[in-house]
Amino acid sequence: MDKVLCIGLDIAWFGGSKNNKASKYDCLVSLIHDPKANSVQFNEPIRVSLHDKDLNKDRDPSAQLLSKSIDELLEEHSDWSKVIFAIDAPLQATERSLGDRKAKVTKGSIQRRACENHLSKKRKCIDKGQEDIAGWMFRIQAGAPLAPRVKNLLTHLESVGFSIWDEQHCNSDKLVIECFPAEVIWFTKRSGGYKDKDQNSGKVKAYKKKEKRPLSEEEFKDRVHHVLDDVAPFSGIGNSWNKVVDNTINWMIKDKTWQTEKGFRSGKMLDDVVDSCLCLASAVSYSANNFHVWQDRTDKSDGHIIGPGKLNSLPQ
Repeated sequence: MDKVLCIGLDIAWFGGSKNNKASKYDCLVSLIHDPKANSVQFNEPIRVSLHDKDLNKDRDPSAQLLSKSIDELLEEHSDWSKVIFAIDAPLQATERSLGDRKAKVTKGSIQRRACENHLSKKRKCIDKGQEDIAGWMFRIQAGAPLAPRVKNLLTHLESVGFSIWDEQHCNSDKLVIECFPAEVIWFTKRSGGYKDKDQNSGKVKAYKKKEKRPLSEEEFKDRVHHVLDDVAPFSGIGNSWNKVVDNTINWMIKDKTWQTEKGFRSGKMLDDVVDSCLCLASAVSYSANNFHVWQDRTDKSDGHIIGPGKLNSLPQ
């Protein structure tokens, strides 16, 4: 098999919050996977700024800025014929009479998809009898209807040759898959990860917290290592995943976006990069044929969720 460009994207569904500068970014993380050698070549992450500028007064609702960054990444790696692109957003939903999705959710304006109901049901069965269920379970945000900005991105990706995952297109040279970072964390825990005493659910999910005080470099690194390191056995690339994590941390430490005079910022921008890495783990695991799929087999068109690791690693 040829080398594969694997991409993970944490996308701001609505271009971020108008009054929260830190939320107005998309984050792309990518690597080149060589299945024959089972090796990877790390690419530095790309942060796409969605701040209000002359050409971007509405926080990129058309996904034009994001699409441009993706096109540039694809052009940079045009030698590789195969691309697997994992996105943290609902990508498929059957038609419902719900109208356009709004950033502000009102009662009855969104619904869970079949794949989300399927995952929720399976999660409850797998969690039954486990310790600390509340700490490791995840909240599912209803995926239907799709966010307009996500739909605009998908339209662009389809225009440049991508197919959204389904049974017919699962081996496409340019493939888009849906993933869910919180599911990756839960799956890793239930498959035997996060065993160290310092890796309770609070520590693992601490990357999502915004501290009032800046973090030290050691604390900053710990936030990332606590959540990402244990994904390695399920990534399909083993210890190479640890190098990806280290390189991502080094990039963040060099990038002044996270720096203050007293240390490093936590919160949304750290969250974006970590979630993008969890998406990347889903993409590279798919390339390495070490992935799982949650899908309602009776309603296949109503979404899918793909993550790293095989389902047989879960407690039966």
